[in-house]
Amino acid sequence: MAQALAIRGESERERTPLRVRFRWAFQRARARILPRRLVIRWEMGDNSRYYARAIAEAKARKASRDDIEGLRAEEAHYYWELEEERAMLESDRLTGQAGSYMLPTPDLRATDDDPNWQQGTTFKPTWYLRPKALQDLRTQIRAERKARREPLVEWVKIAGATIGGIGGAIIIVEKLLIVEKLLR
Repeated sequence: MAQALAIRGESERERTPLRVRFRWAFQRARARILPRRLVIRWEMGDNSRYYARAIAEAKARKASRDDIEGLRAEEAHYYWELEEERAMLESDRLTGQAGSYMLPTPDLRATDDDPNWQQGTTFKPTWYLRPKALQDLRTQIRAERKARREPLVEWVKIAGATIGGIGGAIIIVEKLLIVEKLLR
């Protein structure tokens, strides 16, 4: 991406400022360490900043309207490619969680008019959940988590009350022993 803006004829090290090279190294390291679903959001921001700069440079050099619209179309293509990849990763993550909670997932009919699934176009041709189906599945997972957590919460409340009661009883016994010593 950034190589397209560089002036031809110079070596990459001469034309790229040190701060930019540090940013690129940071982005490569971040992409290796963090999960892909987190890195995609940064890549979307990098994409929009790059194309905003490229469009501004094209306008400054008085490029044709077709060139500028080409840059905007390229930006939109890369944005939707990343958005589709994010939706695929989110679908995989949520269907995996639903499987671990033994929740039903929407059936895949593998047709274009399926209300729950759609097929990828730009990134790779795999099926992923539509936004409404993702939201419904997320709601089911949250409800199941809450239902599984409720018995534990009740036991914590009982244990806290018991410990508090025992502590109160100990304090009362100590006070009674002190009063008994004073009365002797």
